Amino acid sequence: MFTCTHGGTEAAPIITLANDLTLEHCREIHAELKRAFPARELRLDLSASEKSDTSFLQLLHALIRHADATQTRLLLIAPLPDHLVSLAATVGASGLIKDISTHIEEPQ
Repeated sequence: MFTCTHGGTEAAPIITLANDLTLEHCREIHAELKRAFPARELRLDLSASEKSDTSFLQLLHALIRHADATQTRLLLIAPLPDHLVSLAATVGASGLIKDISTHIEEPQ
C-alpha cells in the first residue's frame, strides 16, 4: 500500500509519502512527485514510510538531480527512515547518501 498527501502551498509544497515506497508503486510515486514542480521549494516527508526498494532510491536520486537542475530547493524532512538509509548503504549508494545529506532539514 502507498499513500501520498500534499500540504504546504503551491510555491512551497510539502509531500508526505507513506507506507510502501517500492517498485509496485513506482509510477504513482513518480506522478505525485512530478505534481510538485515547478515549485521553487519542496519539502519531502518520508517518516511515515515503512519500506523502500532500489526503485525508490532511483526516483529519489532523479528527484535530487531534477531539483538541482531546476534550482528548486529540495528539503528532506529529518529523520530519514532507517529502512531507506540502510538500503542505500547496502546497495553501495554512497553518492546518493552524500546527496541526501545536503538536502536534510532538521526539525525545529
